[in-house]
Amino acid sequence: MNANRSFWLALMITTTFGATAATANGQANTNALAVVFGRSVSAADLGSSGMTMLDLIWREVGDRYAKKNNLVVTDQECEAYEKWQSQAEERGREKRKRELNSLEQQLKSEGLSEAKRNQLEEYRKTLLTIESQDADFQKIPIPEEAKREIKRSASRQWVTGHKVYKAIYEQYGGKVVTTAFGLYPIEARRKLIEEHIKAGNVRFLDSESEVQFWKSYEKGGRFIAEKNQIDFTPCWLKPIPKDPD
Repeated sequence: MNANRSFWLALMITTTFGATAATANGQANTNALAVVFGRSVSAADLGSSGMTMLDLIWREVGDRYAKKNNLVVTDQECEAYEKWQSQAEERGREKRKRELNSLEQQLKSEGLSEAKRNQLEEYRKTLLTIESQDADFQKIPIPEEAKREIKRSASRQWVTGHKVYKAIYEQYGGKVVTTAFGLYPIEARRKLIEEHIKAGNVRFLDSESEVQFWKSYEKGGRFIAEKNQIDFTPCWLKPIPKDPD
């Protein structure tokens, strides 16, 4: 996910579920698929928020775990994350420029097959779309102070999320998988969610929704981390990996 868009998504998840909760507490939701910590959640709620049931449930479970275990995020940690992210964004922009220049040169070749030319043109189109989206984000008419607050709110969520993952792995252990965003303690996270289900904090009211929830939990191209690969040192405290030549 584009780093700028991740900030706005994090904010959207925060504000939208808060609005959903207010609606759920104010009136009964007859189309509810689940009740999450006393709040009814319907398909319409999920659709308007852009979240999946898994996103929503984990957000509530993870936030409560962080508060219960006093996983406090400092301004210094947020600043370190934001500095790393800015550097990563700049590296990404530079990489796209190099790739676009390379594509332009390749597309000038008269010896390309039609299939290869189409492939290169599609990739070029994708890179140009990303560039355009990034430019659009820079033009969003929001005061700088509000942008800083949004950025800090989002960075707190990312750092808190990392602390929660590290803590639940240390508590529950189990299988860990690698993703584009770092290590994901898949078994520990499941155990924590199951604890809340058993306690009645999360209740599915629709059997198909529950089936789909667990299918989405297990879905995805994940690679199991070997024991010697499990290192929950935050990525923003490590050097940004160099792009392969």
